[in-house]
Amino acid sequence: MKIGIITHYYGSLNYGGNLQAYALCRYLNELGHVAEQISYDKSCDPAFWWSGKAKQILKTGQRLLVPKRKTTGSHDSDMVAQLIARRNKKILQFNSDVIPHTEKVYTAKTITQANKDFDLFITGSDQVWHPYAVCGAYLLDFVDPALPRASYAASLAVEKLTAHQERRYKKSIKKFAAVSVRESQSIEQIQKMTNVKVVQTLDPTLLVSASMWEELCAERQVKEDYVFAFFLGADALPRTRAAEFAKRKSLKLVTIPYLQGEERACDRDFGDFQLYDIGPQEFLSLIRYSCYVFTDSFHASVFSLLFQKQFFAFTREDIKGMASRLTSLTEMFEARQRLCDTPEKCLSAYLINAQEIDYTRPFRQYDEQLDTSKTFIKNICLGEEYGYPSQEN
Repeated sequence: MKIGIITHYYGSLNYGGNLQAYALCRYLNELGHVAEQISYDKSCDPAFWWSGKAKQILKTGQRLLVPKRKTTGSHDSDMVAQLIARRNKKILQFNSDVIPHTEKVYTAKTITQANKDFDLFITGSDQVWHPYAVCGAYLLDFVDPALPRASYAASLAVEKLTAHQERRYKKSIKKFAAVSVRESQSIEQIQKMTNVKVVQTLDPTLLVSASMWEELCAERQVKEDYVFAFFLGADALPRTRAAEFAKRKSLKLVTIPYLQGEERACDRDFGDFQLYDIGPQEFLSLIRYSCYVFTDSFHASVFSLLFQKQFFAFTREDIKGMASRLTSLTEMFEARQRLCDTPEKCLSAYLINAQEIDYTRPFRQYDEQLDTSKTFIKNICLGEEYGYPSQEN
C-alpha cells in the first residue's frame, strides 16, 4: 500500500517533530508498505499566512522597542546568526536525505494532485489539529472521497474548543475512516462532536525500538562525561538547576543554544560546551552518550527513556499544555518522580537525591499502549475493520 503522511515536516527545524515524522514512515515501511511524508508548503496556505504575518509584525515591533544589545560574549550577534543558519541547514539536510518524502512540493492550490499517488492518507502525528495551526490539508480535506483517510496520534493540544472550531473539525473528521489521537483529553472532545470512535496511540518515536534509534545516532560528540541540557523554553530556573547539578556531579554541561532560532539572554553563557552543528542524528547522540538529561522537551524525554537515561523533565511556563504530555509519558514509564512540576521538585536537594528509574523492570502500561498503537496501524492498513478494501503492497 502507498501511504501519504502529512504533518509538520516540510521546512521543519524541530528535532522531535522531524524524528517523529521519520519514525512513522520507518515503521510503516518495515511493515511492507511504501510510506512517505507529503512535502506540503504551509506558508502558502491562507490558514497560516495570517498567523505568520502577525508573528512577523510582532517581532518587528519588539526589535524596534528593544535596543540592540552590545555583545560581550565570545560570539557577536552576526556570528550567532551564522551558527544558527548552519545548524538549520544541517537539520534540513536530514529531512531531505533521511526522511522519505515526496519530491513534489505541494501547496493549498496543488495538494489535490497527491490523490493519484497514494492509496491511504494519514495526518499526524504532532499538533496537526491545534486550532491555531490547523488547515484543510492537515484535516485531509483534499482527499478524494473514494480514498480512505485516517489520523495517527494527532494532537489538538488544547483543553477546549470554541463552537466555531467544533463545527470546523466535525465537518472534516466525520469523513475519516479511523481516528487516533495522542492525548487522552482529545478523545472525549472528538467523540462528542463527531460520534467517531477515537483511539489513543503513542507518539511515533515510541513505535520503533531503541536499537533502531541507536543505528540512526551520530558518533559521540563530546569526549568528557556530561549532563545534556536541552531547553526549548526561556525559563531560568531549570537552567540554574542543570548547571548546579552538573557542578555537584563533577560533570561538564552540554547545551544547544538558541533553539527558537534567535539569540536569547537565557542561553547566553549557559553550558561548558555550546554546540551548534547539531542535526537530528547528533541530537540523538547527545542524549544517548549523556550521563543525565535536563529538558523541557517531550521528545527529549522520550529518547531519554528509550536510551534508559536518568533525566529530569521540567514544565514550560509559556506552554501550559506541555504538562499533560509529560505527565502521561512519565506515568507510562513509572517515572513520575522525574517530572519537576512542583516547587519542591525543582529544588537542588530533590534533584540530587531523586529516586532513579529502574529500567530492569517491565513497563506494562507502555507495552499495552504499544500493542494498541500497532494494532491500530495494522487495522487501518488492512482496511476491513473500517469498511474499505485493502490495497496491494
